[in-house]
Amino acid sequence: MKIEPYSFQKLAVAWAATQKGMNQEVKGGLLADQMGLGKTIEAMAIAGYFKSQGWIKNCLVITPATIKTQFAQEIDKFTYERSIVIKSRNKGFKDRKALYDQIRKEKPFFTVINYELLYQKEVADMVVVGKNKETGKEKKKKVFGDYLDLNEIKDIGYDMVIIDEAHKMKNPKTEIATAIRQIDAKYKLLMTGTPIQKELKNIFQLFDYIDPSILADPSLSFEERKEFFETLFLMIRINPFIRLPQNLENINDDLLQVFGEKNEVALRRKFNPFLLRRLTNDVSDEMPDEIIQEIIVEFNEEQLEILEKIHSTIENYKEDIEKEKDAEKRKSLEDMMKGLLQTRMIVCDSPSLLLESKSPLIKRLVGKKKKFKSVQKLDRLLEIAEEIIFENNEKVVIFSKYARTADLIQQELLKLIQKRCKEEKIDTYQSLVYKGQTKQGCKYRDILQKEKKDTSLAVCSECSFFNQCETRTKYAWLFQNDPQTRVIVATDAANFGVNLQEGKHLVNYDFPDEFSTYLQRNGRIRRLGSKHDKVFIYNMFTKDGKDEQVYKAIKKQIQLNDKIIENKELDNEAIRQANEEISNVINQL
Repeated sequence: MKIEPYSFQKLAVAWAATQKGMNQEVKGGLLADQMGLGKTIEAMAIAGYFKSQGWIKNCLVITPATIKTQFAQEIDKFTYERSIVIKSRNKGFKDRKALYDQIRKEKPFFTVINYELLYQKEVADMVVVGKNKETGKEKKKKVFGDYLDLNEIKDIGYDMVIIDEAHKMKNPKTEIATAIRQIDAKYKLLMTGTPIQKELKNIFQLFDYIDPSILADPSLSFEERKEFFETLFLMIRINPFIRLPQNLENINDDLLQVFGEKNEVALRRKFNPFLLRRLTNDVSDEMPDEIIQEIIVEFNEEQLEILEKIHSTIENYKEDIEKEKDAEKRKSLEDMMKGLLQTRMIVCDSPSLLLESKSPLIKRLVGKKKKFKSVQKLDRLLEIAEEIIFENNEKVVIFSKYARTADLIQQELLKLIQKRCKEEKIDTYQSLVYKGQTKQGCKYRDILQKEKKDTSLAVCSECSFFNQCETRTKYAWLFQNDPQTRVIVATDAANFGVNLQEGKHLVNYDFPDEFSTYLQRNGRIRRLGSKHDKVFIYNMFTKDGKDEQVYKAIKKQIQLNDKIIENKELDNEAIRQANEEISNVINQL
């Protein structure tokens, strides 16, 4: 490592290297440290230690697409190892095939790939299927190859696999989970700050992938192990709110509902050795304290009026769904009703966003309205942002679930910033939007990799493409390093692996559906390396609004996570003692 890890990060290496399980054969496990404690550095240190012991020669890193470039940049920054990032340019799989061949030849220690490449179908070849009688031109047909990248990965073979944001593979039925189960490595390290994600059943896939013997008899099939786990630890019933099929023999998992947990102590005893979970308060004095404030606003008359129309329309849909016998038409009506339910959150953010909708249904709801009044929520956000930027002289991150809401906030912020800067006769501060459409990658790093030069040199301040660049990498760098860049308005595209700890304030303008995403958001500024003693999280919601309902649901999900996963007092005491012992040994050395 190019840096000295904290003692609690070294403890993670010791935990991963410790043999676990009935046969004492498992190394690695589920690293579930809270956001901001540096799981990426811990993973690199663990892989490096495994290599130093002669246990592994190469390591595969699987990440979300949004952070694979950043993961590679952190490998450059924190280690002396080389990595190759699997991605396409113009030729699709042919580009990636060249990278796989390069890996076989040059044998870099790290290979970084995103989840989606492991299961996507892609054109593998073009085959001649005939000729045009008049022109003589060949007729060609595309041949799609299933799991082209997965097959390459399996063929190369990896001694260790690191899976970042491992909760993405929580559902065993998904293509992501199915593909990853085919990647067999002797050592597996899964990383997520939120192992449960809504329901306890989500942890089965994670621990079963680490080793099938953790939660069930390994001689059973995957489906049998899953059924054993659910029978032993979950309370399941037929969902009372769903229409049952006429033939009750066809009841599947979609019709079942988990309504509770059981045998929690036995479950924790099973997975505890394979789980390392530290909270910021447990292990480090380097983390800033988190102060959460709830900002409650009221609906205005226009919001209440359009919500009344939405509720009335939803009731009509419910009646139509009950009467409709055609399954396809019923499904269409249900989808439209779900869309309306989601629209309630947008109304909380600002009804003016509905004016941009092309949906005939939304247009009917809006009617002849050309403009909506500003809402309390947006007005209050601008007041908070103005105070942070101009009175406190500090930086702020603002999150919204929706790209259109992010654009609206950015538009209003720019007006505010330009007005205040003009009044005070100072250089204009900058506000950036970081969303799904924002470009990924780093052209400078790609060129260095192609020329087989040191990719750790790819730093924004040294980049000759900096002025033309409009990427996520640049935006995050500006927020961290440029005094004039005071705000990032972000969707959850900025949620994974983006370090924004220069920010002292973070506003959740609305909320995601899952508590893990909410915690990930807050973890953007509450991180190791922050210069702040305290960071401030502002949770904004409308009284009796959809956003308040979602916020309350998130708090309930966090309670479930705390109940099953978080360390009990004995665990905390053991961690504190281990930290002290490691620190003493380091000091003696």
